[in-house]
Amino acid sequence: MPSNSVKPSAPNTNTNSNSSFTLSPNNEAIKADVEKLRTIFASRNITPPLGWPAVHAFESRHDIILPEPYRTFVAEIANGCHGGPQEYGLKPLSNRGDRNDPAEGRLALPFPLTKRRIWEDDPELPEGFPASAIDGDGEAGIFGRGCLDLGTEGCGMNWYLIISGEHRG
Repeated sequence: MPSNSVKPSAPNTNTNSNSSFTLSPNNEAIKADVEKLRTIFASRNITPPLGWPAVHAFESRHDIILPEPYRTFVAEIANGCHGGPQEYGLKPLSNRGDRNDPAEGRLALPFPLTKRRIWEDDPELPEGFPASAIDGDGEAGIFGRGCLDLGTEGCGMNWYLIISGEHRG
């Protein structure tokens, strides 16, 4: 397993642990916040939440732990919605038939981009950029490596959640 990934563990009721967060019956403030978010998202044509067993199964299958609060969102509130981001919606966690298909085992790999870069201003790769992140098209090796594609604004502008590596979360 890559050194930058997080290995899933059994559910933990310690609400101070970010890597294995589970709602505790004693944590009324979090429960109230989750209920408020359920109400807000109910009007946005959501995909029903996966529930904790399905989230834990996804994490175990891909050897990762999803970052909070996304993890709780897909388990407790909604597994995607049609009302955002922008016009195209938030992709469901279980709908992974795109170019960053986790079946390739790429989610546990560290996300390769660690430094800020404006691609349009500098066509050359910066010093230290991992050549292994580039494929024949000059980009696709990056997609899906340590990240989930959450949705799109169209025209190639996608929203990504970094799952593994230096900028996780």
